[in-house]
Amino acid sequence: MIYFAVGTPGPLADLYLMASPRPVVGVIVYVIRQFPDERKVLFLKRSGGQHIDAWWPVAGTPKAGEAPLQTAVRELGEETGLRPGRLFSFGMEIPHADSNKALVTFVALVDQTTPVTLNYEHSDYRWMTGAEAVDQVPDHSKLYLDYFRQRFIVVSPAPDLEIELREPDND
Repeated sequence: MIYFAVGTPGPLADLYLMASPRPVVGVIVYVIRQFPDERKVLFLKRSGGQHIDAWWPVAGTPKAGEAPLQTAVRELGEETGLRPGRLFSFGMEIPHADSNKALVTFVALVDQTTPVTLNYEHSDYRWMTGAEAVDQVPDHSKLYLDYFRQRFIVVSPAPDLEIELREPDND
């Protein structure tokens, strides 16, 4: 399923569309689910590659001609079997290891009942509190996870970061 961003209510929601001299080489999607007592974020355990056994959020690479938003929704579905109920721009740039390249980051709120279905890229998953997620990442990433925790877990996401989703017309 391909989604399009329409009618974004605030200027921050369109950060992923801003002109950048750097090519977008990947997306990150922090996935949030509301549990009875708090919101938690989904981390996935990599099953191969250079980051084998490391815990990461949903992430991926755009296909040719694919917009970052479409990549984010596709990767969320491929890696977890989940669909975003609501989608937000992260509101802060997370730098790529290569300063000539760009990452675009989103936050997806998902329903409380759909089970996580992992693909071959991951061997396990965990719903973590914001503090657990901050503790899970390397030191150079803690700033971004703390930002995420403060703006998406501790409080409700800012409305001006929301991206309105709709399915394409099948005309």
